[in-house]
Amino acid sequence: MSGIGAIFRRDGREVSPREAQAMARALAVHGPDREDLHLDGAVALVHRLFADTPEARLGRQPVEGAGGRRRLLFDGRLDNREDLARALDLDAAELAGLSDAALAMRSWDRWGEDAPERWIGPHAAILWDEADQALTALRDPLGRRLLTWWETPELFAIATAPKGLHALPEIPRRLDRIRFAQALTQHYGDAERSWYEGVRRLPPCGRLRVDRRSLRLGAGRRLADRVRDVTPASEAACAEEAHALLDQAVRARLRGAQGAGLFLSGGLDSSTLAVKAAAQLGAARGPLDGPLHGPLHGYVAVPGPDWDGRVPRGWYGDETPSVRALAARVPNLRAQFVDAADLPLDHREAAFLHCAEAPRRNVVSLAWMHAIFERARGDGVSVLLNGYHGDFTLSHEGSGLLLELWRAGRLGPLLRELRAGGAGPGRIGRRLLGELVFPLLPARA
Repeated sequence: MSGIGAIFRRDGREVSPREAQAMARALAVHGPDREDLHLDGAVALVHRLFADTPEARLGRQPVEGAGGRRRLLFDGRLDNREDLARALDLDAAELAGLSDAALAMRSWDRWGEDAPERWIGPHAAILWDEADQALTALRDPLGRRLLTWWETPELFAIATAPKGLHALPEIPRRLDRIRFAQALTQHYGDAERSWYEGVRRLPPCGRLRVDRRSLRLGAGRRLADRVRDVTPASEAACAEEAHALLDQAVRARLRGAQGAGLFLSGGLDSSTLAVKAAAQLGAARGPLDGPLHGPLHGYVAVPGPDWDGRVPRGWYGDETPSVRALAARVPNLRAQFVDAADLPLDHREAAFLHCAEAPRRNVVSLAWMHAIFERARGDGVSVLLNGYHGDFTLSHEGSGLLLELWRAGRLGPLLRELRAGGAGPGRIGRRLLGELVFPLLPARA
């Protein structure tokens, strides 16, 4: 994740170089590879580069568009570069010379505010329009890149992280008590409140436009609106298309990798990624990438020697047997079993807080995650895959499907799902109560 930010003096005062440099220094932890600043009267644009792809080093930011009228800051990656190039009538040689930021600017010049609907990949962007004297900011639907902002009638500031905002003397650094109360009550549904008073987060899929007189919040097309209906000829055809899409996604994430690894478990999600990533080692990649050679490092967190083996019924507490079985079937997968039992629970907590500017929700995982990060760095791994969203895709248990079928009046598919997922009347009855009857009951007053 690179660091980007903007300072907009809405009262017309000039932004000083010292203010822009202060924001850039504060964001250096997010972009250690290069610093770029652009100052133009009442606006300053700040970029700190983290070069996670070969194309990221092409050109500087902000990227100029529309003959100098627009300037774009882009944090992220475009995983559909070839699709965009075809739509923009760019040949392979032209595409090879463009960074993702420059390609995003080309698409904005062609399609305007509709351009981000065509961007696939994690991203956040800030665009300055000189003619309109307006800033536009946006985030991708999954919210994999961050933007936080502050507003007064005289000043608007936006940055990847609050530390970029707090570099300005007008913006006080005070903790938000309501946000703490939300965390203590396990309320994480407020996508806009940050941990600091007055600092707001742009939510996933969010859009923001601000000029000298007004600020407007909106949203692009959400992820659910972008999912196309699929009517495959058969289950085999559906599986084949899913394999192709997953291959494409893994290939995109390995762009620029010098060494590849992944968080590995005995579950379906990460083991599927391991098989897909291992198959791509040694394959040809983009024009700026050489082949990615193995092995694929799979990092497994294992319990310490004092674990007594107790787990809840139906669970298992040690991934080792499943991972060893997987590694036996994937020759270029090197499974590494990481025991963080000797590390304190707050291992590298200060570094985490400095970077994230928020407490970790599941603090007990902090030690083993950092132990894996440190092992991967020692192995020369530059890209770590994970299957974190697999619970909503590959291994999704289908909760909510019965209610959806009932409301749609599709009783035949509902009965088939019940029979397929149940082993006897007891299991079917529990599913009916838990997934259909109880959700339909009125809420208690």
